[in-house]
Amino acid sequence: PLFEVTENQKSLPLDKTVQIYPNPADNDITIEIDNNYTGNIQIIISDDLGRKRKEYNIYKNFKKIKYNKNLSTLKTGNYMIELIFGKIKVNRLLVLKR
Repeated sequence: PLFEVTENQKSLPLDKTVQIYPNPADNDITIEIDNNYTGNIQIIISDDLGRKRKEYNIYKNFKKIKYNKNLSTLKTGNYMIELIFGKIKVNRLLVLKR
């Protein structure tokens, strides 16, 4: 991995410190980030054709944060959630079902 976080003497790749749930989701999702990164995080949600549908910027200043988002304006389908931590990108597939 390009970037690792250290917690209690064990190293985790950055992508292992990000959870998105529930998945599949209906309207609301939670993005949970638990690592030592501090700073701006850009969140981009794209549809299955790669078109950007939503974009959010958050500032992380605690080790563990939970970011709740309502996605009821998005249609049912598959989406890619990209989290950008500086120069590091973490991608997750999200399925919206209603």
